[in-house]
Amino acid sequence: MINLEPNERYKCRLLDSPVVSERLGEYYRAQGYATIVVRSSPTTEVQNKIWRTKPPEKVVVRLKRLYEIELRDSDGNPEVRHVLAKSVGTGWLSYHAFLIAERLSDFVPPTLGLLDGILYTEWFPQTNSYRDFEADRSALAGNLGAYVGTRARELMLRDDPTATLAEEGRHNGFQMLAYSLSRAYNSRLEHESHSKGIYSVNSHASPFRAAR
Repeated sequence: MINLEPNERYKCRLLDSPVVSERLGEYYRAQGYATIVVRSSPTTEVQNKIWRTKPPEKVVVRLKRLYEIELRDSDGNPEVRHVLAKSVGTGWLSYHAFLIAERLSDFVPPTLGLLDGILYTEWFPQTNSYRDFEADRSALAGNLGAYVGTRARELMLRDDPTATLAEEGRHNGFQMLAYSLSRAYNSRLEHESHSKGIYSVNSHASPFRAAR
């Protein structure tokens, strides 16, 4: 058996090859653009460096690359987009990511295509938009409700898989919830516990795990 380093694996080499430019060219030409140039930028370089070098917080973190695309229509009008390429599995295992993106299209960035287990979607530059949310909390609550409702309708399963997942030790819904809540409230819990001298909360552990 030969072990490959992450940068030697097929998908990693694929995302760093000219093949990506060819595929993105196909996707955008199908939308009517005449010129498509894939280029690097400070935004993409910073983000890709983080993904390449920062140890993942969880083992399920996927291989990702960000690209900047300069587009021109038939009249020569320029436009700049960003595209996220993300590994979502191999073969039929990757189809669920594409189908979910299509069914939630009103709430997620536009999907360009799926090939070789790589899902290509447009990517919106990240900003400190929480200030906008604070300014209109009612709109945020409405959008979140609509999103949850759409997921419940469009991604409904025929049968409840909870029992089977629990028997196989793969029902991690509560674990994911505990992980998210611990990140949000650990600092508050630690402050309260220290002030009352009750217990100490490990910043890397979930205070909810004891209930599993």
